[in-house]
Amino acid sequence: MSYLGKVKPTVALTSDDITDGAVVEAKIGGNAVTSAKINDGAIVNADLNTSAAIALSKLATDPSNASNLSSGTVPTARLGSGTASSSTFLRGDQTYAAAGGGFNSVQVFTSSGTWTKPSGITKVVMHVIGAGGAGGGGRSSYNYAGSGGGGGGTAIKFLDVSSISTSTITVAAVVSGPAKDVAGSTGGASSWADGTNTVTGSGGVGGPRGGANIGVAGGAASGGDINSPGGNGPTGGPGGNIGSQDGGSGGICANGFGGGPGASNYDVTSDNDAYGYGHGGAGGAKNKSGGDSAGGIVVVWEYK
Repeated sequence: MSYLGKVKPTVALTSDDITDGAVVEAKIGGNAVTSAKINDGAIVNADLNTSAAIALSKLATDPSNASNLSSGTVPTARLGSGTASSSTFLRGDQTYAAAGGGFNSVQVFTSSGTWTKPSGITKVVMHVIGAGGAGGGGRSSYNYAGSGGGGGGTAIKFLDVSSISTSTITVAAVVSGPAKDVAGSTGGASSWADGTNTVTGSGGVGGPRGGANIGVAGGAASGGDINSPGGNGPTGGPGGNIGSQDGGSGGICANGFGGGPGASNYDVTSDNDAYGYGHGGAGGAKNKSGGDSAGGIVVVWEYK
């Protein structure tokens, strides 16, 4: 049929007039398909390319911004570097670290040995206390009483042991009291020695025998943050014809662990030996032996 000189009639096409797959991409104009042409819900998950990435600029909210999270759990791998576990915590620099801080344990040495660092311990506070000096013996003649022995020195030290695994511990033993007419012996030193740090509590001086009429010094301390000397051993009573003259009390050790010096009493039934740790023995009354001292001690408080 010829339409020369005439208007070509408009023919409306229906979907039945188009063969399946006949319209190719080249036949679709640019921007011809708009959102208004797509039915709600027409595009399903299967229509999305699994290898394609949706640009962040195409999302209504930034999923990496924590303020946009209304529910769910963020994987621990996204929180910081390191290994998350029940024994670690997330630090401010976004790294996981083992939980630390706080008192964990204590090791007490009443005899020499080796301190071995427990697992996880990073710091210690130690008390190192020397032995007291023995009390001096009373004179067998006259009424001269022996002087008390001096108390042992105490060193208290805070120490970072991150790079220390062991330390040699020396604990001074009890010093036996002397017989009458004999001076008491000086107490031994206790110490912590790890190869770098040496913390020492020296022993108290032994008390003189009766008649010397002098007191003696307590032991010194060194290497600690606090170095406290032991208490002086008081002098024994002066001579004379008084038959009940007391011996000098033993010197006090300022260690805070209890106990005390020997009694200062002429009564033959009284015990003039020191007790506790670091205290000096009491001096013997006339014709009596001097008192034993108290031995040293090393206490190590351990912290993570």
